[in-house]
Amino acid sequence: MPVSSGVRRDNRVASAAFETIAGFGARAVPVIVRGIGDRPPYIRRDALLSLVRMGTDAATAMPVLVRILQDPVDGLWDEVASRLGAFGDVACNAVQALRDGLRHPHLATWVTLGLRAAGRDGVPALVEALRHDSTEVRRSAAAMLGELGAVAGEAALPLAEAVLDADREVRWWACRALLRIASGPDAAVSALLRARDDPDPGVACAAAGALIRRGARVLDQREPILRALRDCDPIVRAGAHGVLFWLGPLAEPLVPDLVALVETESRDETLHLIGRLGAPARVALPCVRDFLCDQDPLIRRRAAVALVALGEAAPAIPHLVQALGDLDLVLQDDVANALRSAGDEAITPLIAVLSSPDLELQQRAAWVLGKMGDSARAAVPLLRQLARDSSEETRREACRALDSLERC
Repeated sequence: MPVSSGVRRDNRVASAAFETIAGFGARAVPVIVRGIGDRPPYIRRDALLSLVRMGTDAATAMPVLVRILQDPVDGLWDEVASRLGAFGDVACNAVQALRDGLRHPHLATWVTLGLRAAGRDGVPALVEALRHDSTEVRRSAAAMLGELGAVAGEAALPLAEAVLDADREVRWWACRALLRIASGPDAAVSALLRARDDPDPGVACAAAGALIRRGARVLDQREPILRALRDCDPIVRAGAHGVLFWLGPLAEPLVPDLVALVETESRDETLHLIGRLGAPARVALPCVRDFLCDQDPLIRRRAAVALVALGEAAPAIPHLVQALGDLDLVLQDDVANALRSAGDEAITPLIAVLSSPDLELQQRAAWVLGKMGDSARAAVPLLRQLARDSSEETRREACRALDSLERC
């Protein structure tokens, strides 16, 4: 047998063994921790992943993980730093070791991931990383502070400085972080006002959103947001969508602009955004209804998903049921979630699909019904029939749905 085959076999055996041991819960931690000792790399990694899957039950392993972080040449360093969040509040015990990791350029970006897991305790070290020589580390630090949101309020002033960084991406992440933190000193507002005039449309849009969350009049910030929504770069447009999503109800005065956009350009993207905004975008309902009759099936489906989010499910359900067969996996997920949100009104049409000759449509309908809880129990007789179908995939989806519904 080739050596590589033997290693792969041993790897599978070790992985299965750790998974079995982890089933004993917190009592298994000392045994699994021994696997992180002086062992082959693949065994050490499998042991670590077993601890990660155990989550807070493995919190007592934190001293061992901190020791790994204190050794910058340990091959598990990046794996441990990036997965600290799985262990809950005890991740704060790793802050000093992570902070020391900032001295090593090859580890610095991983440091920021670990500091995010430490929550509020990690914020001072993330602020330190925000002033790092490495552009990539500054970007990552700003991004992680944004992920922490209001917890990182004390970082507002350093982020305001980063809003004026020489690097475009650092500026964007810093503005986005301030958008999510939504508080801070007057100096942050002054920096955001300068950033709103940034030549980069993504930075200007994020700055405008952050100003709105600090009480600025929405229509005064309208131009940079619209400029980003119309940009030719899809990444810039996606960033603008994220800004509006974070603004939530505050974005309502901009919905007429979204209606104008959806009627003239970017129909697919803008319908998706209107759906994400939900109730604050209800003024767009007449426009979205019109798109149920569009010639483009993708647009019809996007409109149907948006209608459910806007609280008008009934006219959308036939289009959503038909869209379950779409080849676009992302759209499939959106459609399935919309049908679940539509509730009882969607159950009868979905049950009808279980008798469709289209096997994929059957399978997806079974999957959605299985997620709809007790109200979908009327589907049980047909699902039992499908559980005896000649198609293995159909049987599998029907059995999964039955298992979910019969536990309700």
